[in-house]
Amino acid sequence: MKKILTFIPSYGTNNSNYLKLILEELNSIDTHNIDIILYTTEDYDFITDNVDVRKYNKDIKIGLTHEYKLDLLNSIDNYDIFLYLEDDILFTHKNLITFENENKYLPDDYVIGLLRYEEYNGKKYLNE
Repeated sequence: MKKILTFIPSYGTNNSNYLKLILEELNSIDTHNIDIILYTTEDYDFITDNVDVRKYNKDIKIGLTHEYKLDLLNSIDNYDIFLYLEDDILFTHKNLITFENENKYLPDDYVIGLLRYEEYNGKKYLNE
């Protein structure tokens, strides 16, 4: 079974309901072994045992989004897939299966990426 390491920075509580949904979705994926590191400034009551919580002072601000880099470097040989999400990015089992299926068509030194978009009033807008 492939191993996935997921990094999620979460500053403040504005997206806590969505963060809960993201963690539930990741924990529902049973086709891969998924480890999760949550970099946060808050305490949450919905965190499960498989989530490694790294708590920071709110003074870290935007720096929270860079905290995963050393963990990525130290784990590079221990995982097959790395996910960098944020507390408002839902990654589903369907996304994972599509990623793996489409990636099979690329040469070994290539990997597909995913584009984010948001829906507003029935229209889709590219986020990045």
